[in-house]
Amino acid sequence: MHENIIRMIGFASVLPFSAMASAADLQVAVDGVRSDQGEVRIAIIGENGKKDFPNAAEAAARAIVPAHKGRVAAGSYDLPPGKYAIAVFHDENGNGKLDSNLFGIPTEGYGFSGKTRGFMGPPSFDGASIEIGDDGARVLIPLTY
Repeated sequence: MHENIIRMIGFASVLPFSAMASAADLQVAVDGVRSDQGEVRIAIIGENGKKDFPNAAEAAARAIVPAHKGRVAAGSYDLPPGKYAIAVFHDENGNGKLDSNLFGIPTEGYGFSGKTRGFMGPPSFDGASIEIGDDGARVLIPLTY
């Protein structure tokens, strides 16, 4: 009988943890896309990619959506609640990379979550981070060209 009580307590203690580990809905939109050419690429980076943001190899989610001038709905993602940073760019020529000029200045649109831009390079993970709670989050990322 003692074992059954311990098993029941153990089972009950797992339930709240399971509920906390459930996914939350993150909705991402990108604003200011300048043309219908190419695609918009999105990388959602969790804290495990913090030191390599925005180029972390391990992303919580990635997506590629067709470009449309103006605002693009960039997807809905089920992610565990936590801290994330999002990097997006408008790959107008479809070559899979953010093109830049001879000085390293991007020639295609780019943006980050957290309403930050960065100075002489991309922002830090902490600067671009957003918190996704149990109720999820909506993020609108404006592009800079």
